[in-house]
Parts: sequence; C-alpha cells; structure tokens
Amino acid sequence: SDWSSDVCSSDLVEYATNSKFQGAKKVSVYDQKTSVTIKYLTSKKKYYVRVRSCARTENDNNKKAYSAWSKVKTVTVK
Repeated sequence: SDWSSDVCSSDLVEYATNSKFQGAKKVSVYDQKTSVTIKYLTSKKKYYVRVRSCARTENDNNKKAYSAWSKVKTVTVK
C-alpha cells in the first residue's frame, strides 16, 4: 500500500535517564520530520532515547498500529 496514505499524524520519541525507561517522557514528531529538539535537559546527564513509527491499520477500523521500539541510543548532554 501507499505509505503516505497510511501515516499517522505523528511518530513517537521516548527519552529517560535510566535504561528501563521508568518515568520516561514522550515527544511526538509531526509532518514526517527527521529530527526533533528536546529542550530542558540537564547538563552533563546521560539520557536514553528510542523511537517508534506509526501507521494506520487497513483492516481494524483505521486504528493506529505502532512498530517495535528502535534500538536504544545513549546521549550525554553537553
């Protein structure tokens, strides 16, 4: 099927200060952007980040279907 017609309005970026993502915060990325800036992070702190995409299902009343989470990326804030 044509991906552009199945796209949800956003993809999801999740970030946390621990690798199990307890207390994680989520940011929606709109308009098929390829990057996002997350503000108000603590300086010199390590964050764990992961992403998942979303598509509309064709068979199940157009419900959102999310992919599996990406591999976790570790980022240290400057």
